[in-house]
Amino acid sequence: MFKNVPASALFLTALGLIPLYGFALAIWFIGLNADGQLTDAARAWMGFLVNAQLIYTALIASFLGAIHWGLAMANIGWERQIRPDPERWDDGGQGTPRYEPAVRQMLYSVAPCLFAWAFVLMFQFFFVAWPPLLLMMLLLLGVYVGDRNAVRYRLAPPWFTELRAPATIAAEVALLITLLASTPATR
Repeated sequence: MFKNVPASALFLTALGLIPLYGFALAIWFIGLNADGQLTDAARAWMGFLVNAQLIYTALIASFLGAIHWGLAMANIGWERQIRPDPERWDDGGQGTPRYEPAVRQMLYSVAPCLFAWAFVLMFQFFFVAWPPLLLMMLLLLGVYVGDRNAVRYRLAPPWFTELRAPATIAAEVALLITLLASTPATR
């Protein structure tokens, strides 16, 4: 399954999933031990952990968007370039670099960060877990579609989708655990 994925990328992705499952399992454990009645302290801890889960997921979404910024900075973005690579960075003696950024890819790269930030604020303002958790799940799916398109258009290495598909599923499961375990506590 992961035969083409560099070992370092696979290892770091696996490490990145640990906090997602740590928060989800901690929330589930608090709910499991509450026997249907959450104390104020348990409710406060659960709220803290849901917030931490949302913030961490927002960081992941921001990181995944930043990958596309990096691809655009490498000037291999959605708008194909005409000049060969070395000439892209040459100012031709004019004092103005002829670097042509992939504008759409740069715009796409910041969208996950902005949406994720809004979802974190939504939880902090309303203290209701299910809308921001569901929206964050949708955001991660959307980011995956963008990553898959980047591979399809040869803007990212082919192994990227091989890594991102299972990582997205794993992240979605962690957020689903958080959603199911926290919903009664944050209503």
